[in-house]
Amino acid sequence: MSLIVLKLYVVKRLPSSEQIIRQVREMLKDGIKNHYVLRVIDVETEPQQAEKDNILAAPSLVRVEPKPEKKIIGDLSNRTLLFSTLGLKDSGAEK
Repeated sequence: MSLIVLKLYVVKRLPSSEQIIRQVREMLKDGIKNHYVLRVIDVETEPQQAEKDNILAAPSLVRVEPKPEKKIIGDLSNRTLLFSTLGLKDSGAEK
């Protein structure tokens, strides 16, 4: 399996952001093990990065690699939707 590169865009000052970050990390760790890199980006402190990547809302999770790029915006709590939208195989779902 090749390395999956993801970016998670959040507004860190919001209380819900910590839960979103933790939840996404847990799903990825369980679903694709150590085959990913996740970069968390605060859209308030790095607005230029969000603009460069055409991020219009947070939270947003973007699969950068492998190409083509895929995005999921808004509610990131639905594991099945998250993995299917990003085109990822969820090995943790087989439990």
